[in-house]
Amino acid sequence: MLVIGKALVHCALITLSACGARSEQLEPANRVQVAVSVTADQETYAPGDAIELRLELQNDTDRPLVLDFSTSQRYDFTILGSEGDTVWSSSAGRNFMQMLGQETVQPGQNLLYSEQIRSDLPTGTFQIVGRIVARASDLVDSTVILVQ
Repeated sequence: MLVIGKALVHCALITLSACGARSEQLEPANRVQVAVSVTADQETYAPGDAIELRLELQNDTDRPLVLDFSTSQRYDFTILGSEGDTVWSSSAGRNFMQMLGQETVQPGQNLLYSEQIRSDLPTGTFQIVGRIVARASDLVDSTVILVQ
């Protein structure tokens, strides 16, 4: 029985070693410096104008970047008022599938998310925050727009 136990342990180790082998080394998002930027198509809008938002991640490293997600959601845009209160969020009222997912961004490539909104923003200054919602990462940027 001891021989069978040792054989099973060796078989399990060989199997696990084979499953973990990769031809390229992938880097988790929390260990790599990448460029994340959020932009709006204009700096100034009139009330009721459509706003085109873009969130871009650029992998300027020499290694593939792996982004792990715990749901089907990949990004979130939030518009904050002058008091820091959330005026609008792209994820508000949406349901996301509860499933693990992964995106790999190769060296020199970028990942782009965009959304066009027609907001009912009053006049004022607003901060647009874009976030890639990958686990164990802080991939966020912001910009400012003016509605007048």
